[in-house]
Amino acid sequence: MYWITLGEYTMHYHAENGKVFSLGQRFVSDTLIGEIEYLTNTPSQFSVVAHDGMTVNIIPRAMMDEILASHAEVGIWLSQLLSISYQRGMSKTMERFLQPLLFTILADIYERYLQGKPLVDFSQVYREAERFGCSERAYRRVINQLIEERYIQKHANVYRINDMEKCRQILTASGRIGQASP
Repeated sequence: MYWITLGEYTMHYHAENGKVFSLGQRFVSDTLIGEIEYLTNTPSQFSVVAHDGMTVNIIPRAMMDEILASHAEVGIWLSQLLSISYQRGMSKTMERFLQPLLFTILADIYERYLQGKPLVDFSQVYREAERFGCSERAYRRVINQLIEERYIQKHANVYRINDMEKCRQILTASGRIGQASP
């Protein structure tokens, strides 16, 4: 297992048919990864790629075994961590695969804006297409449609929302966001 004190990484899943699904770029601090692999004694399904320098502490299996044996509260914390991670991951995955791509991409741009997350640099389209499990062609088609319908506009390599209310209305109607969302 790895304890990331501070860093940025990307996780990818590579299917045998050559398709790639990316879980996106993550900026993290004080984050544990590898807990599923530790508990199941299996290798990771994902390729984890660090960006720039990262501050990471390696937690050897024997040390983690000892910690869990002597501190039950760590086991409970680990269970909660896994449960939360599972729920969030499954929710995001189901949304991405069960909603039309247009709504999924628009919701991602909208949510990034609302949460004050950095806008994604769309200069490498294949990376963004991987985040949505689609081809570059499908991704470009959706982005062009969103621009043509004036939901978003492009400035340099960044897409910005044109009309927040228009986005909120279509995402609410599609079930992507609740009625109470701003």
